[in-house]
Amino acid sequence: MTAFLTSWPLVRGLVQPWEDMCCLSELMSVGPDKNELLCRRMSQLGLEPDDTIQAEPALFLNLHRVCGLCDVRARCAADLKQHPDAPAWREYCPNAETLDMLNSLRSPKGEGTA
Repeated sequence: MTAFLTSWPLVRGLVQPWEDMCCLSELMSVGPDKNELLCRRMSQLGLEPDDTIQAEPALFLNLHRVCGLCDVRARCAADLKQHPDAPAWREYCPNAETLDMLNSLRSPKGEGTA
């Protein structure tokens, strides 16, 4: 899947070889409790953070890094609490396009792959 993702202009250049991103212990320390806003937004979109960590560790770490450096985290937290389904977050979230791309790639619930 990484090869497919890196073909998207948005993601190309963001997904680096795993060896350059971090060591395995860093990945294992990144879980839902380490970046609550990202994981809450992913869950709200129907994405499973743990599945993304397993399938695309470098991509998840990039999402985690971008979220952690975001300067509108207070607005994000308020939107997730008060209006989780409102589309306003897409206007300010630096991960919006990547999260939407991941959401478009997932299989609809209940439909397995053959």
